[in-house]
Amino acid sequence: MFGHSHGANVMMLATQLGLNSGKLILLSCPVHVDKYMPDFARVGRVISIRVKYDLVILADRGGQQFTHPRIEENILPIWFDHSATHEPDTWKKYKLPTKI
Repeated sequence: MFGHSHGANVMMLATQLGLNSGKLILLSCPVHVDKYMPDFARVGRVISIRVKYDLVILADRGGQQFTHPRIEENILPIWFDHSATHEPDTWKKYKLPTKI
């Protein structure tokens, strides 16, 4: 499953409510570990793809990066662009399908 921004947080909440998923792909997801974390017993892999510093996440007062060892972080060499993680050209340029 793919989720962008707070949609990725909704996916993590869904696992706490019983959703099983092979993979959760978090695109530009604001980090709020006190509110949103997956139930790792219900997911195979959790992969975060983000830019170096996301201004939208800053405005949301979210963290910029996950530190949980079960969440694989992929930080792109792009600054500030919240929507870059769901752009087809970004996926091609940085070979993102190979990361998931």
